Amino acid sequence: MALTRLKTGNFTANSITVDLVEAGASGNPGITNIIITDSSYNNTENSTISTSSGGYIKIIGFGFQSNCQVHVEDVLAASVTFISANEVRAQLNGRAAGSYIVYLTNSSGKFALKINGITYA
Repeated sequence: MALTRLKTGNFTANSITVDLVEAGASGNPGITNIIITDSSYNNTENSTISTSSGGYIKIIGFGFQSNCQVHVEDVLAASVTFISANEVRAQLNGRAAGSYIVYLTNSSGKFALKINGITYA
């Protein structure tokens, strides 16, 4: 199933309100792809990140800003390098096996997410 359009709205749960807006609308960033790389950020054919040592990724999309942050669920990436408005690179720490949401947050507070963005094995 593909999500083709996220309409503007909000969601409230446990006293937290999240505003949902369409990627690209009003300057919101969007993630189109996440590529697993080696430590020099050369693309690999790997489909998972190591649970013990972590790994490296390129986040491809649009609307990225310098000083952005990358989180895998609730864990901040070990390092983030802004390349352009269309690419950010990140070093990820190891964590338990499973699939995780990847968040990219611009300094403006606007963010993009990719559900099942990265898998650890």
